[in-house]
Amino acid sequence: MKTPTGGSPAAPAGSALTRRLGPWLIVFGVVVTLRLLLPGRPSDTGMVHEAIVDSLLAGHNWGRQALVGALEYPLLPTLGLLAARTLVGPTLAVAVLVAVSQAWSLCYLLRLRQGLLRRAVLAVLLAAAAWVLPDFCAAWTALDPHWIAAVPFAAAIFHLARWFGERGLRDAVLTAVNAGLLSFCGLGGLLAGLGLVLVLVHDVRRPTSGDADHRQGLTVLVWTPLLYCLALWLLWNWLVLGDLLFCVKHLASALSSVSVGEFVRLAWRGLRHTPPMLWASALCLLAVLSSANRRVVRAMLVLCAILALTRSLCLAGGLLAGVSTLLVVTAAAAALGLVPGPAAVETVGERRRGALWRVLATLAAAVVLVLDGMAPTVADPVAEADFAHDAPAAVEITGWIDRDWTRSRTAVFGVRLPALYHDPMEQRFVARMDYHESLFMELAQDEVMHLLLPPPDGRFYPRGNTVFARLYEGQSPILLLERQWDSGWQLWRCVITPDDESRLKGLQ
Repeated sequence: MKTPTGGSPAAPAGSALTRRLGPWLIVFGVVVTLRLLLPGRPSDTGMVHEAIVDSLLAGHNWGRQALVGALEYPLLPTLGLLAARTLVGPTLAVAVLVAVSQAWSLCYLLRLRQGLLRRAVLAVLLAAAAWVLPDFCAAWTALDPHWIAAVPFAAAIFHLARWFGERGLRDAVLTAVNAGLLSFCGLGGLLAGLGLVLVLVHDVRRPTSGDADHRQGLTVLVWTPLLYCLALWLLWNWLVLGDLLFCVKHLASALSSVSVGEFVRLAWRGLRHTPPMLWASALCLLAVLSSANRRVVRAMLVLCAILALTRSLCLAGGLLAGVSTLLVVTAAAAALGLVPGPAAVETVGERRRGALWRVLATLAAAVVLVLDGMAPTVADPVAEADFAHDAPAAVEITGWIDRDWTRSRTAVFGVRLPALYHDPMEQRFVARMDYHESLFMELAQDEVMHLLLPPPDGRFYPRGNTVFARLYEGQSPILLLERQWDSGWQLWRCVITPDDESRLKGLQ
């Protein structure tokens, strides 16, 4: 083996990579195994993503439409579930995806601290919080595919912290790339990614001495991944659904269904019900605001504020806040990793006022955590995603129809309703993303068609959706109400019957 002139034999690059990644792979494997052994709570969110994956594998058009056009059930969790299902099958797919996502993001959070002892202390703190704090426990036990959003979010925070410390171009680029991936995680992920990019751009453009030449063009480079992913998402909406802005129509309908005063009231209530763990972590960050890594602390405080506002705005608009709730918990855990040590005992120069502020902020964080542990109600991703509790069974619907119209099919529209009555072969339920009366009439000319409408309470369709509001009021001339359940569900039949269909066949 030849050696370089004047030096020792070069160490293989693979061995250095193994030494660096080997321990983390062990930690990752142990955490995944433990998470799979611990209990989890199924969520309606997982049911929807599983239905979309089934539709994609069956080649059903609704699956392709829901993949790119559903703002509340975004693309990245569905693709992650598709990959997990390919590897482990449908039974364990959601559990494996959640376990891998939580373990992966935890590895990034532990890497925020330097030194084995500090990382072990952070791991113990997070384990204790998951056991004691009800909002944290409710989040990590939820079998929600949206947990995959925590991976690029935690990775972006890790590389952002390294950028503040080392000013490496690689960290700036990886922060931007992970922020771009968050745009495929719904409204909460998109705004979180936008916040990360804004924080990074603000620091990049900050005048410093010595690195001005190296920062030329970096602002454009930082913005590119987010804008590219967003443009790609809109392009897919245009190619698959024929509407460039289809993905935001649900958001527009939801926001238009509430008045400004009602929206502000609901947003304030959602802000007050933000997981208290986030407020405690923000107080810990405030306690070390004057420390050496104050730029990282300020950036994290901005991200915490953005996530809290995003979650409250989603709840005020009647949208699913699943991604936002999970990212709030992840941000709170990341804040603990960024706090350099016990905030009440670390020195702050010679200023007594700073030391007093540090003690008061730490005590306030402790009080918030105690109140969090005693809270009767918490932000629960499973409860927030619940929509199927009063739905009539599919067998009940088809049995009622078969009394007069044997094998007649029922049209279901949107994302949640087709997922609830999942029928990828469309033998009894025909799924579409949006209702168009002309297309529905074309189906009715070939066969007897029914239409199922859920209660108009905003769970399935925005209250401001004028198309479905007209159907609820019975203003469609082609529909006849056949049955209404006490829970508010309605079954309508199209009065346009096919040419070869006659109720008088027995008398002819």
